Amino acid sequence: MLPKIREVVASDDWVTLPTKFDIHEWEIMRRFGNTVRDADVADRIDRAIHGRAAFRMFRATIEEAGLLDEWFEFKREALRGIARETLEELNMPYK
Repeated sequence: MLPKIREVVASDDWVTLPTKFDIHEWEIMRRFGNTVRDADVADRIDRAIHGRAAFRMFRATIEEAGLLDEWFEFKREALRGIARETLEELNMPYK
């Protein structure tokens, strides 16, 4: 495996995508809250992300509302979009 890793690191055909430290997950949570049609739930999400322990409170709020699967799909698509944007900025082809 080590030779393959060295090949990838030395190649110009590979780039490093943004890491979790480069991605603003709070903004993704805010955007998710804006897509929720139930005004009460959307308001609870907004309050959760603006208070203490925002990530924990957000998770508890969406779990209680039964939106966990929707959140994971939304986040997955947001991360795919970030990866696409990064690759397009670098003029790197992707599938």
